[in-house]
Amino acid sequence: MKMRCVPLLAAWFAIGITAPSQLQARLGETPAECTARYGKPAQLDKEKMTLKFVKDGIQLPCHFYEGKCDQIIFARADEKIERFTNAEIAVFLEANGGGEKWEKSYREVGINGIEQAWETLSGIKAFALKRGLGIRTKGFYERQKAATKKAKEEEERAKADAAKAKLKDF
Repeated sequence: MKMRCVPLLAAWFAIGITAPSQLQARLGETPAECTARYGKPAQLDKEKMTLKFVKDGIQLPCHFYEGKCDQIIFARADEKIERFTNAEIAVFLEANGGGEKWEKSYREVGINGIEQAWETLSGIKAFALKRGLGIRTKGFYERQKAATKKAKEEEERAKADAAKAKLKDF
């Protein structure tokens, strides 16, 4: 009887370890690969280049750049369940780290509700919020930073132009 339990326990253990890894889009996947993993997206936003999937109580909005996923947000569909456990976070990080080691990062903790943050040596960043976990490529962050800078410069230029226009007749 004991001999039969060992393989059975090993099988259940293997299923328990691998099942959570089936619930992840991965950075670098194409929209077709994500769709094959989850089925038809629940939402498509061509302007923002995002597909939103919902599976096993988790919402997965995925952002794509040049045909590859460069940002994933994992969020509980049920608002009553808030944070992911440390074990769940570890599974998501492992699947999206490209084989790299994640290190705790403290630069962004406390900004915009970020409770925990991690980063790989290649610049992949992850952040935990009250109801979710976001993972972004270095390229995503660089484009986001450049877009924010450009928007700020345009706003300042518009204010300067408006101030000049007021003084035009002086």
